[in-house]
Amino acid sequence: MTVDRNFLDLFWTISGQDRTKRCEAVEQLLCSLTDNNGKAKPEYVDYTKERLVKGLKSFSADARIGFSQTLCSLLCKHPSFVTNSQLLELFNKHIYSTAASSTKEEKSVKYAYILCPRVLCEADRITQLKLDQIKPVVDRFLSLSSTSNLKAEILSVSQLLVSKLPPKFVHKLFSDFAQKVWQLFSLTDSELLGDQLLFLLRLRRRLKGIDVGELPASFDLSSKMFRRKLIKSFQHSAGDTILSLVDETVKQAALKTIWPKLSGLLCDENASVRCRKTLMQIASHIICQHGDDWTRYILSEPVILVLTRQMSKPTLSCFEDACSLMRQCLQTVCAPYTKKRAAVVQRAEPMDTDDGRGPTSPSTLFSCFAELHPTCDLICAHSAPKPLQFLMNFAHQAIGSEALVSYATKLMRLFIQPKSFTVGHSDLDAIDQNVLRSFAAFQLQRVLWCLLRPPTPSVSLDSIEQFLTFFVTFGLTVHNLPLPADYQSETPIGRSVANACWLSFFRLLTQLASHSEGAAQKSHDKVSAPHSLLSDALLLVTKATVELLDPTIDQLETSVPRLSSHLHQSISLLKKACSEDKLGLAMANLHAVTLLYYLSNPSDNLNVLMDDLAECFKRRRNCHKGHPLNDSGPAWPSVLTDVVLGLISNPSTMLRSFARTLFDQLIVSGDASKECVRLICDVSSIRVDRRSVKKVDDDEDDEAEGLIAFSDEELDTAEGKDDADEELDAETGPNSEISEDKEVDETGSDQSEQSVSESESDDDLEEQIDMDEAHLTSLREQIKTALGPAALGEDEIDSTSYREFTDAEMFAQDEALAAAFRANRLSTPKRTIAERARSLGQLKMRCLDQFECILQHSSQPEVFWPTITHMLNLAKEACVAERKTYPTEKQDTTRNLKKLRQRLSDVARSGDLPGLQRVLEILKRVTSRGLNLESQLTKATLALPNVAETLATVTTTIVDASKVGSPQPYYLNVITAITQFVFHVASACSEAEKLLIAVSEPLLKEFHIYVTSTRKSSIAGGFFLTLLHQSQVFATHATPLMLDAFFKFLESASSSNKAPDGAQLFAHTNCCNALGMVFQALAEKRYDDSCFSKVPKRIFTRSIRFLSGLNYDSLEDVRCFVWFSKLSVATAVFNLLTWATKVARRQGFELALEPKLIQILRNLPCKSAIRKPARKFANFFSQSVNAEGLSKEEKQAIKAQRKQARRAKRKEKALLQQEKLVALNKNKGGEHVKTTQNGIGKPKARKPSKTSESHHVSSLKRKHTSYKRKDTKKQKLS
Repeated sequence: MTVDRNFLDLFWTISGQDRTKRCEAVEQLLCSLTDNNGKAKPEYVDYTKERLVKGLKSFSADARIGFSQTLCSLLCKHPSFVTNSQLLELFNKHIYSTAASSTKEEKSVKYAYILCPRVLCEADRITQLKLDQIKPVVDRFLSLSSTSNLKAEILSVSQLLVSKLPPKFVHKLFSDFAQKVWQLFSLTDSELLGDQLLFLLRLRRRLKGIDVGELPASFDLSSKMFRRKLIKSFQHSAGDTILSLVDETVKQAALKTIWPKLSGLLCDENASVRCRKTLMQIASHIICQHGDDWTRYILSEPVILVLTRQMSKPTLSCFEDACSLMRQCLQTVCAPYTKKRAAVVQRAEPMDTDDGRGPTSPSTLFSCFAELHPTCDLICAHSAPKPLQFLMNFAHQAIGSEALVSYATKLMRLFIQPKSFTVGHSDLDAIDQNVLRSFAAFQLQRVLWCLLRPPTPSVSLDSIEQFLTFFVTFGLTVHNLPLPADYQSETPIGRSVANACWLSFFRLLTQLASHSEGAAQKSHDKVSAPHSLLSDALLLVTKATVELLDPTIDQLETSVPRLSSHLHQSISLLKKACSEDKLGLAMANLHAVTLLYYLSNPSDNLNVLMDDLAECFKRRRNCHKGHPLNDSGPAWPSVLTDVVLGLISNPSTMLRSFARTLFDQLIVSGDASKECVRLICDVSSIRVDRRSVKKVDDDEDDEAEGLIAFSDEELDTAEGKDDADEELDAETGPNSEISEDKEVDETGSDQSEQSVSESESDDDLEEQIDMDEAHLTSLREQIKTALGPAALGEDEIDSTSYREFTDAEMFAQDEALAAAFRANRLSTPKRTIAERARSLGQLKMRCLDQFECILQHSSQPEVFWPTITHMLNLAKEACVAERKTYPTEKQDTTRNLKKLRQRLSDVARSGDLPGLQRVLEILKRVTSRGLNLESQLTKATLALPNVAETLATVTTTIVDASKVGSPQPYYLNVITAITQFVFHVASACSEAEKLLIAVSEPLLKEFHIYVTSTRKSSIAGGFFLTLLHQSQVFATHATPLMLDAFFKFLESASSSNKAPDGAQLFAHTNCCNALGMVFQALAEKRYDDSCFSKVPKRIFTRSIRFLSGLNYDSLEDVRCFVWFSKLSVATAVFNLLTWATKVARRQGFELALEPKLIQILRNLPCKSAIRKPARKFANFFSQSVNAEGLSKEEKQAIKAQRKQARRAKRKEKALLQQEKLVALNKNKGGEHVKTTQNGIGKPKARKPSKTSESHHVSSLKRKHTSYKRKDTKKQKLS
């Protein structure tokens, strides 16, 4: 039989241990048995049948499983391939008639006896057989019942047979076997009690009303007769047997009878690992299959405690099983509420199921865990699933509000009185109370988020007011304020716990802000607006804070200045803000959250920002009411932008989130001005590096805290881990500062940066910082204090009145001196610059979000176009920096690493540039704007008095941005897209042609240099080629320049005897490539042919005339011809002629080329590399002439014929060469010729002959002795 080798390899994969690969191999095997028409392949089918049946008696258990599963799949998917009689014949041939020659083979045959009836049942073939056909299979199968290690398998398969066969067949085949099983079940308590009971139950149910020897007429599992046996069955069983027993006991309601005793045995502290796994399997199956009532009954407090303890430590033996079962339960329960439903594991055995059976509801499961074990999520290990958090994350809409409120109340009690929850829980006794309180605060935030989750909160704010004010109440303990009487705790609240309360509350506010109105229906024209629910919550919390602080407001204002005025100011803003006024609502919300953050972490900077924000709100409100404006100060939009910049530099994620929302609303409302963009651009353009003109003020350095690395990737990672960092900060200790961003220790990184920086730069930096006199005075005083009696006064410097000190005194003074110097240690100049750079870089990375908002949502030209200009400049700088960091040329790896480190050190010091990819993604937003916004922007731009100057400035910036060496294709595509957008806006003008000329003038000026004297232009050539291929507007205006340059070059080359220099050839090559791009776009029907009606024909005619004027008889003239002098020139020219021929013929022009010239071009007397493009063009022209007027099918046929002719010609050439080599070999003495794959012979290499002068020295070789091991086993078998 001839079959594919890959087909045979599938059987090896099926017999392997990898289940995933096995399933894939089974699918491939079944598909290989049929052809494309669905007909069977006889040879493949016959081989597969034989091989699969033989595989049932394999020595390996994995192979037996794999072959049995594959045989079942074959019988189900292709039932016509194997009939019942054929299957039984194969069983008789390969299994039942096999005589075992060894013990191992005899064991495998016994397993095959068990697999045969299992295959018949699972493939549903057993019901199609007659009794005389089934009886031999069952008899051989039951003959193994006395084998001890096969009893469990026999009982399992017997259950399948009993469930499938008709009652008459069951009675005749299994009556004697059932009586033996009943006797064993009644007399002994073996490990097979569960399997025996399941077999008897199903047999009795199948033979209802039929007498079977001593078997009872019915099996009442709740009766006293079966209780002990049932409990023993659960204790001794495992796997699917336990699940089947649960189903049977639930069906007869017997589980309630035995569960109190069974759960006591399984939950005992001294219970075995097997008992714990049994308990977990029972609970998991009940949750996944038997609904709410049984779940409430099973999940008692001891059961939940055992489940959570098994998930508390990864070192426990049941940890993996417990996590797997819990994860399966949670996924099954939450499957209807998640987008991707988790796959539920099906039982291996068919069961009689009720129609109403199903998983429990998320609300029931949540209530069981929340009421009986509120801290279960805290006890679970980090890698284990946390039940309550999982349910709140993925099925929050299914959890009832009553259950959530009840759980929130328990968490408050846990926070206030943690000792009351640790009584009787050994797992909680070892946990610190601060950790318990921090957990309660973070968990309460998750519960409130489920209750308040937009767009349909499940409760009103008034009903959860106590939970919202809870965070503020305990957060204010950071200022040592007394707690109200209702919140008096057993132990004092530490600073870390107060910080945890603030962080939880801020996280809740951030979530409410991110899931605001319009987030679900977000489009290109809209941004998410602040939700009224958020404003109501802030108003409620602010009022509660005023009431709470009323008795101690004067005392608190010493540490939190102007707190009272800010509180009343925030309440006033929230009341005045209207839900329809999204910008005003965002300003009021930002003022309120800034005030709350100010309460947790007082700062003079926040104090000023809140005043500015309130003043902006007031001026905007007066402006809308028509009140006269005060022109003495700056406009409120610019002040508001300055406030946003001040807040996004803050380490708080909440403040940054609200500030971004405010800026989005400012852009959408249309109130932004050019001054707003200038402020952001100024921040983005600041450079800390000493070589830059602009410097960072000292005040800005003092305000920067929590500095981190400022690359795009690190910023995204840092912001993504804010929540985890906050939680870690809250639990670090009582001295931890309130900060939502993790502060990174800069010491190690700064030292590494110092090690790679230049010594010359270090000297310059050290000169920038001097010690001030006050610091020196303080240092002197502390040193004198540390020296103690050893310190000399100013008048005692030369005195000899001193005493000697002991070693102990000297060592003590050494430690005191070291401490004094450490306390007064100044930051090194490089560290100061690095910190300043990181602070600035972090702020600049966050400013990119504001630029992105402007480019995507702004319709104001005075805001949009300056942003485009700035981002283009930023993209160029980032591209240049990236090219320096990752050079294209291959150099020494050590040298490249040094350059990379130097570059990273420079970036760390200067904090200048973001990643190129991030900048290009922002610029790409221009192409994804909505039609409405684009229309508004176009109208507003064309209404400007200086529209031509504005758009020309953008194109000038585009030209500058494209002047980079070897840019990436994605960079050029983005720059080209921006250029097309500018042309699109200009094309909408009533006098479009005039405006387009003015807009494209900078581009055309640079393009003229590019096609006439390229080496004088620093622009990237790929930019113009991409633009010519994608923009018809630019191609239309650039075509006259290209034609003029092309024709002038031909005229100068024809009239002048002097050959053009390299610069002229380079420019001419670029001109030809540019024209080729235009013709390629025309051939692809990108552009309208009317704008380029006669251009291809003119190019073709002048080029052929230029070629015809050459004297091809002179070899020197041909080689010195300008188009044949270099390969790049020849390739560009003939590629241009090819595209020109295609476009001209498509336009309807007839092109003529003399046959003599075609023949000359095919055989040019020049280099073969230059001859190749000429020959390619000549062949294309002649073949396209012959194919004119033919249909597509005829052209394809001609193409196939030519391909066959070329193949035959190559073969004939190879044969001729082979004959020549053979003849040459015969003439030289019959040397053997080796034939290669292409048919070309290659003579065998000869060994160099020995001369008479050479002396052969025999080398000593060790004699190889083969040691043959006597295989006694083979000898015996033989």
